[in-house]
Amino acid sequence: ETVVHESVSYRVTSIGEDAFAYSDLISIVIPDTVTYIDGGAFEASHLTSVVIPDSVTYIGAYAFSMCTNLTSVTFSKNLQIIEDSAFYGSDLTSITVPDSVYSLGDMVFADCADLSKIKLPAGLDYIGEDILFGTAYYNNKANWENNALYVDNYLISTGHYYLDDEIFDYVYDWRVSGDFKIKEGTKRIVEYAFWGNEEITSVTIPSSVD
Repeated sequence: ETVVHESVSYRVTSIGEDAFAYSDLISIVIPDTVTYIDGGAFEASHLTSVVIPDSVTYIGAYAFSMCTNLTSVTFSKNLQIIEDSAFYGSDLTSITVPDSVYSLGDMVFADCADLSKIKLPAGLDYIGEDILFGTAYYNNKANWENNALYVDNYLISTGHYYLDDEIFDYVYDWRVSGDFKIKEGTKRIVEYAFWGNEEITSVTIPSSVD
């Protein structure tokens, strides 16, 4: 909980930018004095699991991205913000985002190839684009309804696409077209949810959408 420098003790309240990035770190105990995990703090480290104490309210961009051995995360119950690509490319298989979170950044769980289960809180005010791109959940056609992807009460995407390395462009496998009706009970439409859907002629938005 404290570090000593030149015989002076300092309380640890944050983990700084890129503090353990690209290290061989496989485990860490984060003290409950920490409230802030900065961008890239553990990026591409060898962490296999992490417990984020309830004191933490903020996780910065790329904080745990490319942690390809990271299979388990226990979130702070008081976490409020998870920034862009915070867990991009990690090895997580399931995620339950705590109810305290109100903001999820762009591509926050993207390219977590084995991520097949996700639970989002009801009170999200902001959800960035492509939060599940490249995940097992995203790639499973059974999770799509009328070519649209929902998670709980959130409309995530209206077309499944992937990056074609041969042509260096995005290619659609399926997408909505014509007159599209967003399902009843949907609360929020995420950023870029209709991106690239040139065949849509109309959209019906239910009154449940904020």
